[in-house]
Amino acid sequence: MTEKATGAQIVTWARYFAPKGVTWDVGLFAEDRLSLDGLDAGPTFIRVFDPECDLTPAEAEQFALAIIDAVKTAQQRP
Repeated sequence: MTEKATGAQIVTWARYFAPKGVTWDVGLFAEDRLSLDGLDAGPTFIRVFDPECDLTPAEAEQFALAIIDAVKTAQQRP
């Protein structure tokens, strides 16, 4: 995408941390802007999808670990 006001290129990226076959999803999202002035890293967001579904204790542990993995990855981002 291109930001109309500044002409900066906007790059949106996402990474997902959910294993295959589960009913929930944890995603890491960010938008970076690249202009003549350089790269402006936008804020990073962690989104949790369908958190109100019923989970077994094992599924809940997987869900929690996926959120932790997303947070650790976000913290490593410059």
